[in-house]
Amino acid sequence: MEENGFELTDYPRESYIDGMWNKDSVEEWLTEIQFPVRKI
Repeated sequence: MEENGFELTDYPRESYIDGMWNKDSVEEWLTEIQFPVRKI
C-alpha cells in the first residue's frame, strides 16, 4: 500500500452482506472486510 501512496488509518471492520437472515446455508454467507486508508 505504501508503494501506492496509501496507509492504514484504523482497524479493519466487517460488513455482513448475506447471513442467517437471508441465506439457508453457511456456505452462502458473504462478509466484506473494509480497511480504512488515506492517501499519504
